[in-house]
Amino acid sequence: MMDNLKLNPKIILIIGGFLNRKDLLRCIRVSKTFHDTLVGFIWKKVLVCHRTRHFTKEMVEEYKKYIEELGFLHRFPDVYISLKGLDRLKHISYIMGEYYDLSYLSYLPDLIKAHGSTITKLSFKQSTLREIWEAALECIHLEDLTVCRMRLSSDIVDLFFQICKKIKRLDMQNVYLDGLPSNFLSDNTDKFIFSNVTTLALWDVDIDLPLSETSEYCLSMFIKRCPGLQSLQLDGYQSNLYAAAFLHHSFTLTNLSELFIDCRRGEASVVDIYGPMYLNDGDLAALLRQMTELRQLRAPHCGFGPASLRELLAEEQESLEDGRKVLKRRSQRLCDTVEVLDFKIYSKKTEDVAESILSNCPRLKSFYGSREFSSTPSYSPSYSPSYSPSYSPSYRPATPSYDPSDSPVSPSYSPPYNPSYNAASPSFSPTNPVSSP
Repeated sequence: MMDNLKLNPKIILIIGGFLNRKDLLRCIRVSKTFHDTLVGFIWKKVLVCHRTRHFTKEMVEEYKKYIEELGFLHRFPDVYISLKGLDRLKHISYIMGEYYDLSYLSYLPDLIKAHGSTITKLSFKQSTLREIWEAALECIHLEDLTVCRMRLSSDIVDLFFQICKKIKRLDMQNVYLDGLPSNFLSDNTDKFIFSNVTTLALWDVDIDLPLSETSEYCLSMFIKRCPGLQSLQLDGYQSNLYAAAFLHHSFTLTNLSELFIDCRRGEASVVDIYGPMYLNDGDLAALLRQMTELRQLRAPHCGFGPASLRELLAEEQESLEDGRKVLKRRSQRLCDTVEVLDFKIYSKKTEDVAESILSNCPRLKSFYGSREFSSTPSYSPSYSPSYSPSYSPSYRPATPSYDPSDSPVSPSYSPPYNPSYNAASPSFSPTNPVSSP
């Protein structure tokens, strides 16, 4: 029957785009036509970790033309040390645990430099070598940078901020900076204006500073120096950062339309000290008053009451002109543009607030407003701290897991169309990447 089944490779390719990884692994065993057409989906994302099968240099060389994402988890095998010619490579990620051999990090800069003309995204966890940051600076099309659980020493800080001037998306998680570039706070030129940054996430970021300055104030200055910022995620546990960025020194949020404030991070016992929320109705109202447009507001443990509702429906916004606050008419009310709302309704007239939102927000697609009067925060099933906005499906880097039962590589496997042919399909990874040693 298979001999009579003749499908156009273009049709197979279209169908393959809708299949999950397990189905793809079955399909490439159907025939050589299916294999040659669909094998690119299998090798699109490669995850290299210590629990997966070893691939020979010949196998990697044969299928490297399909690789777009390459991730290393705790190791860097010899086959990848001198790897070049990955013409489609866009994303390199590296996760190195503190108990693993850090000498493997020395091979990463050469791999980044060899593909500096194609790389658009870099993700580092505990990667502290200066050579890595020098290589990243040479990536001419770099747009997306994720740094997680690391300390940026004083000799790296300047390189880091140079890279920030190039990129569009920056995600910092559990990062400690040994100071700031000289004149960062006093320089009024465009040296420290990050005009390309449109998406920014700051989670538990701290800076070593003199006693006269605070991390929250310096991070708020960084936010304000991103004039094109469209989407901002803040760790609500650092409530002082929010106040420094938006309340103490007001400025017009011309482009910001997506805001996510996570107030559930940190130990529950510490969170409880501050009551059910960090930001009250007045704080949210002050923020909305500065915004020109609103598409998403996710602040599931912040208060939303009459003051915030008034700003959502207001036809005027607060703006700065010559250092003075003035009211200017909006081209559209915030309620006319908002699509997602997630917060606590902190009002005795909960039904009235909800009804006003539903009747005045024509574009609203998702709305969750829990009523909360208790002294401690309560968990909401609809809220997920790992929320990943639509502009970046892989926004939150997660440590991959491995399921040996799903490994497609089998020593006894031989495709039906050629008993001696080796399918060489990479191993399983949860986000659909290929896994390899």
